[in-house]
Amino acid sequence: MSGSTQMAKNKTYRYYRCPGTHIKYLARSCEQVPFSASQVDTVVWEWIGSFFLEPENLRAGLEARKDAKEEANRPLLQKLELVETQLAKHQQQMERLLDLYLAGDFPKETLLERKTRLESTIAKLEGQRTPLKAQLEEASLSDEDIATIEEFAEWVRFGLDTAEFAIRRQLVDLLNTQVVLDTEDGQKVAYCTCEFGEALLIVPGTS
Repeated sequence: MSGSTQMAKNKTYRYYRCPGTHIKYLARSCEQVPFSASQVDTVVWEWIGSFFLEPENLRAGLEARKDAKEEANRPLLQKLELVETQLAKHQQQMERLLDLYLAGDFPKETLLERKTRLESTIAKLEGQRTPLKAQLEEASLSDEDIATIEEFAEWVRFGLDTAEFAIRRQLVDLLNTQVVLDTEDGQKVAYCTCEFGEALLIVPGTS
C-alpha cells in the first residue's frame, strides 16, 4: 500500500491504500478498502512502544526473535560446518605432507604437486567460509546484541511518549518494521513484524 490524502470540509484525511483500487491503467485491480493512516499508525506505534515501555515484553520479544533467527539460519550453519570440516581435513593432509617431505620417502616433485593442489583446495574452502560466517553474523541475534538493544531501550524509554514524528520514524526504520494490512471477517487488521517480535493487531473501524 501507499499513502494518499483526501480533503473534506477543509480537513485533510490520510489513508493507506493499494494503488490498484483507484489507478485504472494498472493490469490488476484491488478490492482492498483503504485504512486510516492515523488509526494504523496509532496501533502500530503503541505495539512498538510496548517493547520499550515494558522491559519484560522487550526481553521476551528478543529471545523469541533470537530463536527464530537460529532456526532460519540452521541450513546456513550446516553448510558452514561442512566447509570447516573439509578445511580441517585438508589442513591435516598438508601437515602430513610436510612430514613426508622431511622424511624424504617420496620424490620432491610429487610432494610439491600434491602441495599445490592442497593449497588451491584450502584457498577455495577459505573463500567459501568467509562469506558464510559474515552472513551468519549479520542474520543472527547474539546475547551481546540483546544487551545493547536493552540498553538503548532504557535510554529512549523516558522520552518515548513525547517523541516527535521524525524520532518515531527513525525507530520504526531501525527496527525493520513491516506491516501488512488486511481485512478478516469485516475487521481491519495489521500483521506486524519487527526485530523484537511479531503481532496481529486490530485496527479501529470496520471495512
